[in-house]
Amino acid sequence: MASVYESAAALVGRYQGAFAQVRAYRRVRELTYAPYGTPIGNPANRNYDNQVLAEGGYTRAIGALSVTARAYLQRYRFADALQYA
Repeated sequence: MASVYESAAALVGRYQGAFAQVRAYRRVRELTYAPYGTPIGNPANRNYDNQVLAEGGYTRAIGALSVTARAYLQRYRFADALQYA
């Protein structure tokens, strides 16, 4: 069975009408199969998933209405490390 290592972190805050959050995630998975002709069961064969998400915004009440503006940024990266014979 393949080993999977995961880690995540998050930071969330708000001040008056402003709010923000940043989240990060990382996963490392050992590949027990043999992708692209690599040796079977080599623990050095791994997949890496990394993601960072940031959100910011502002909310303001105008009379009976509430107006909100938001912005998002996201970065995802996949990489693999394959050891050939």
